[in-house]
Amino acid sequence: MTTFSSIHDLRNSQEVVEWVYQEYGLEIPRPGLDRLRVYLNPILHHFKDSQVVTIVGTNGKGETALRLSHLISDHKSHVLWTSPHVERITERFRTEKGEISLDELKKNIEECHQEVQKIKVSLSFYEFLFYVFCRWAMKLNPQLLLLEVGLGGRLDAVNIFDANLVLLPSLSRDHQEILGKRLEQILEEKLGVLRQNTVVYHFLDSDYLIEILNDKVCALKG
Repeated sequence: MTTFSSIHDLRNSQEVVEWVYQEYGLEIPRPGLDRLRVYLNPILHHFKDSQVVTIVGTNGKGETALRLSHLISDHKSHVLWTSPHVERITERFRTEKGEISLDELKKNIEECHQEVQKIKVSLSFYEFLFYVFCRWAMKLNPQLLLLEVGLGGRLDAVNIFDANLVLLPSLSRDHQEILGKRLEQILEEKLGVLRQNTVVYHFLDSDYLIEILNDKVCALKG
């Protein structure tokens, strides 16, 4: 891996990825919200007028998020967070106008890295990039946040936000060492993004899992 002394040395998407690897480690799951709350709780009030759509599940999350972004692009200003990226790290940072430019991303990464250095809390690769996304989104004042969950739901970084709408396109066994081996355990973890007034659209085909979802929604509503 190439070592970079400054983010200004970076010339392309892959070098930006390697710089973040250098500073925050490889993209290895470290579920948990406590580390990120230190950085995000102070800025959440900037999104009090934004609606939040959280996309959770197993397969189809990224495609669902992108399709929704295209559908609403002429109607609402929004930011879209997806993870992981396929070709370019800038794919994770989008508005209704498209991906962030590499230069703008580098500028935001540098600003956020300086902030992180001031507070002695360790962030993972994923958490740091999501923090960058949130600080960038704060400047844009979007009407809508579209957030794709990276892993699970309850302990994923996007769950720092209260979802107004949750989309669940699919459910199958994934990351069983973290989420559990049984589908009902995995579903419970993913439903951790729900709040009392969250609206849910799902595509579950198991009556048993649908019953669990309905029970969870009813319990939250009291």
